[in-house]
Amino acid sequence: GPNYVATLAAWRDTGDDLAAVANRFEQWMRDVGDHDDDETGLAAEQNVFRYRPLTGGVLVRCGTDTTARTRELLAAARTATRTRPAWSESVDESPSELITRLAALRVDRLRIVGADADTAHCDLRRAAHAEGIAVDDAPPVSAPEIELPRWLREQSVTITTHRHGRLAGRGDTEHGHRQRD
Repeated sequence: GPNYVATLAAWRDTGDDLAAVANRFEQWMRDVGDHDDDETGLAAEQNVFRYRPLTGGVLVRCGTDTTARTRELLAAARTATRTRPAWSESVDESPSELITRLAALRVDRLRIVGADADTAHCDLRRAAHAEGIAVDDAPPVSAPEIELPRWLREQSVTITTHRHGRLAGRGDTEHGHRQRD
C-alpha cells in the first residue's frame, strides 16, 4: 500500500507545538483517515483504500524514559483515531506480569515506546506474536501521515463491478438479464 515505503525509514518527532499537532491529527482523520479512496477510477472494478479502527485497540508499553511529550503525542493520536488504548508502565508492571495479562487485553497492536521499554525482553514480543498482536516499536512522531496509520487498520478492498465483461447497471434489468427490444 501507499504507506509501505514510510515504514522503512526512521522518523523523528519535529517538536512542533502539541496543540498544533493535535489539530493536524484531527485534520488528517477528516481528510484521509475517515474516507474510502479509489484512485484507479476503473469502471469494471473498484479498488478502495481505506483505514478502519483497530477493534481491539492498542496497548502502549512505556519505558522509564518515556517523556511527557511522547505520552501526549500518543494520547493525541489515540484521540484523533478514536482507538481504544490500554497502557502499561515498565516501572509498575514487569514484562512477565504484562505477558500474563496480554491475552485478556484482546488488543490488536502492542506499541513499545522508550529506550528501555522491554527491548531486551524478547519474551514480551514472542507472547504478543503468539496472541496475533502486531508489535510496533517505532517512536511516536508529530507527522499525522506517519503516526496515525500506526493506530488504524489499513485495508485495500477490490469490488468487481462487471459480470462476464458486462458492466453492472448498463442495460441490465433487476434480474441481471439484458432487456430485449
